[in-house]
Amino acid sequence: TDKLVLSGILSLENYGYFTLSVLVANGIMVIGGPIAGSLMPRMAKLYAENNQIELIRVYRRSTKLVAIIAGSVAMTLVTVSKPLLIAWTGDVDIAEKAAPILQLYALGNGILVIAAFPYYLQFAKGNLRYHLYGNLGLVIVLIPTIIYAATNYGGIGAGYVWLTTNALYFFIWVAFVHHKLQP
Repeated sequence: TDKLVLSGILSLENYGYFTLSVLVANGIMVIGGPIAGSLMPRMAKLYAENNQIELIRVYRRSTKLVAIIAGSVAMTLVTVSKPLLIAWTGDVDIAEKAAPILQLYALGNGILVIAAFPYYLQFAKGNLRYHLYGNLGLVIVLIPTIIYAATNYGGIGAGYVWLTTNALYFFIWVAFVHHKLQP
């Protein structure tokens, strides 16, 4: 949604910097895919077998694994964003303009990959109600704030909104879902 909104707000040049940054930061999202693909059916099977102890053990270990891997990649992108972009594009000017956006989206995506785990737990238990509510709330907050931030601060404003909303979602909504499903 942010890309669609920003394509109409940002200049073509600034939208290019934004798109490059988000493309690189989305590499973090690729980390969670294979793990989720193998984790969700296993957790659903454990829940169906009423093996709650093993379900939570698998959930916790997988969360830790992804947190370590995605967190490492996110922090690496934050610390080497400019040299990475220079190496990739060969253009110092592009790297200087895109690096701050990349840093914010890398951190936001690192949080998002970990925040997806309560969805896996909901999937295993066959109750996606909280996932639906959380995502509706996220969209209601995210779209207007991205429009405001991008209009006033460009791609960097959108990056701050992305990081902030994902952090708030993680610390508030994920804690709420855990409290309801698995205290």
